[in-house]
Amino acid sequence: VTGQFGKLEWGFTTWHGELKRHGWDRYVGYMDHQRAHGFYPSFLWKDGERLPLKGNIHADGGKTPEDYSPGATEKRRGNREGKVTYAPDVMLAETLRFMEENRNRPMFIFFSTNLPHGPVDIPPEENTYAGSPAIRQAYGNASGTNRECSGAAEEYASMVDKLDRQVGAIVDQVRKLGLDKRTIIIFSSDNGHELYYRTDKGRGRGARCLRARAAARRPLRGPLPRHRLQAQR
Repeated sequence: VTGQFGKLEWGFTTWHGELKRHGWDRYVGYMDHQRAHGFYPSFLWKDGERLPLKGNIHADGGKTPEDYSPGATEKRRGNREGKVTYAPDVMLAETLRFMEENRNRPMFIFFSTNLPHGPVDIPPEENTYAGSPAIRQAYGNASGTNRECSGAAEEYASMVDKLDRQVGAIVDQVRKLGLDKRTIIIFSSDNGHELYYRTDKGRGRGARCLRARAAARRPLRGPLPRHRLQAQR
């Protein structure tokens, strides 16, 4: 049984029929790339039906304005109207439920979360890097408008931290269900870094969508079980 949770398909526009033709038995997430830029959509798609997200009222999913002028980040953080249910939390919960329901069947899961894609947004109580001295110091030495990106960089770091915890929740679920000795987990991102939130320190030439080194430099980790996987008939 197959399941996909997050930014569905290859991340642009898809629909139920295409997902079924491509072999997905179950799915929950965004069918449109642009909607996935907002972390508080009024609904996600679940197996061809709308899955309402309580308290979310913005047509654009509450997409964060990319305004890094002085004071803009603090002003945005103070306005949480219509932002109640964080979509990545819903997609993780659906993933864990799918694992539980199919624990006795061979399964393939694609957890294609939109964390930590920009524009940044994270529940205030989970903004663990807010006010980080290290981040403030790094951006204090940046030039031009980059200096105003420290607040966004704090949220980005917190989103990476949340992604780490969500991956940990999936690994814990594998262990809880007793599947760790016959499960392969591979982690990767879809591209290299963006030009957002730069500190002028340099992370390789170029960025995503370019052929320079920085566009292709991305994490990949595929831990295998310590024992040899046995083929199952």
